[in-house]
Amino acid sequence: MLNAISTSVGTVVSSGVSTPTNAIKQVDDPLINGPFGDIRGLAAGSDVNNSLYVKGYSSDYLPIAVNNKDAALAWMLKHQPLGYTLAMEVGFQEMQLIKI
Repeated sequence: MLNAISTSVGTVVSSGVSTPTNAIKQVDDPLINGPFGDIRGLAAGSDVNNSLYVKGYSSDYLPIAVNNKDAALAWMLKHQPLGYTLAMEVGFQEMQLIKI
């Protein structure tokens, strides 16, 4: 998805820089401050071995959560004009729907 909506030639996806938690930024967005509560300023856990991070993204993206060691590495991004959200936790990316 990132490649489909990215407008920056400098966008880089990195692995191997994971941290156990990622800082949720202090931004006012309904994704993290909405009807289910306010999680701004808290931390989100990640699978230390399988998280990916993005840097060099365009200004169309709002970083929602970033790497605790390097805030330039976004762990969760929201494309502001289109509203898409990208979670770089591989567990989110690998989820499959199961028919019960």
